[in-house]
Order: sequence, then structure tokens, then C-alpha cells
Amino acid sequence: MRRISKFLVAFSLVLFLFGCELDSGENFYFINLEVVSADFPENFIMGQTHSIAVSYRRPDDCTFFEGFDVLSPDDSTRNVVAIGTVFTNDDCNSTNDLVEATLYFTVLNSESYLFRFYSGRDNTQQPIYVEYEIEVVDDTTNQ
Repeated sequence: MRRISKFLVAFSLVLFLFGCELDSGENFYFINLEVVSADFPENFIMGQTHSIAVSYRRPDDCTFFEGFDVLSPDDSTRNVVAIGTVFTNDDCNSTNDLVEATLYFTVLNSESYLFRFYSGRDNTQQPIYVEYEIEVVDDTTNQ
């Protein structure tokens, strides 16, 4: 009985270690997409969620929108980067398409918000931002 148990343990270990071949090569990577513009409402209403249409450049047909990375260095500033996934297995054709995605934002503070969208790099490799400042209003005056 002990021989069978030892054999089963050894066999299970061999299957575990060598039974599956994992592909360790990744076929994609992430990039920052260049935001061209954003369409904001005239002002934000306190406590509401607003949809913001963001236009970005898709450099080729191997790049796909993944989402937004939003950093908040303080209560009123939002640094936004559109993130893309680039698949490396395909032959890519340059497109430079202008594509739109929606960013949803809930207003939680009563002061104006500054949105800074990453838009590429200048000649000295410093980041360029498209900036928008939006005032917040209290909707209770309209009720």
C-alpha cells in the first residue's frame, strides 16, 4: 500500500510540474494614448455623475482602448491618461484614427475641477496636457 501511495504522490508531482506547458511570452503591452479633446458640460452639478466624451488617437489597428487611468493629486485636480493595449502578434497598419470613449465622473466637491488629459510629449520629451477647468454648481437653486 505504501508503494502505491508513493507512486501516486510521485506521479502527481510529475504531472503538476511537467503536465502543462505555459506560454510565458506575452502578446500585448500597454501604451498611453494621445487625447485630442474632451467634451464637458458647461458646469458640473454637485453630487451628479457626468459623462465626458474623450477623443483620442488610435495609432494603428493593433491598438485598442483599455480604459482611463485617473490620478487625483488633490481634491480638485484630475490627471487622466487614456490607456491602450497593443497586440504584438498581428501585422499592424497605421491608422491614426480619432476615436471617442466615455469617462464617467461623479462630482463630490463644491470647488472647480481641473482636468489634465495626457496628449503626448514635446520635443524635449516633456508630457503635454489638454486642460479643462469646470465649475461646480449646486442644483438646489433650480428646484
